[in-house]
Amino acid sequence: MKVKNLLYLTPIFFVLILYALGFRFVVPLSDSMEPVIPRGSLVVTAPTWILSPKVNDTILFEVEVGNHSFPVLHRAIGLSGEGFYTKGDNRCFRDPWVARNVIGVAVLCIPMLGYVMLILKPVLMLALIGLGIFYLAYWALRGGGGEERG
Repeated sequence: MKVKNLLYLTPIFFVLILYALGFRFVVPLSDSMEPVIPRGSLVVTAPTWILSPKVNDTILFEVEVGNHSFPVLHRAIGLSGEGFYTKGDNRCFRDPWVARNVIGVAVLCIPMLGYVMLILKPVLMLALIGLGIFYLAYWALRGGGGEERG
């Protein structure tokens, strides 16, 4: 397999590397952050070890309710000794919790792409994994990208 054929895998490897580094891709399903982040957008968050959250940032954090935790994407409006006070931009009052488990800070929002990702996610993930395995196996069987045999 020639090097130029590996270029097709570049976007897949790029997304996998970002995910391994702690970047997260989330889709808000409520209107709590409108109009800044419309419902159904694809939001990319940078991990806190890369970008430290501060007041006025849109942060991704987990809220524990009973035995479950849920990801929430809201704006940090204040800081306490326990964490951040948060609020959705489209809400009148701050949230009843303090964000302690901050996962990341929003760095990119692509409106409407989140709906597409929600529909395609299961199929796309299987296809990407299968394609990656196929290309790596093919590459390994063909001699690791060296001169082609003829």
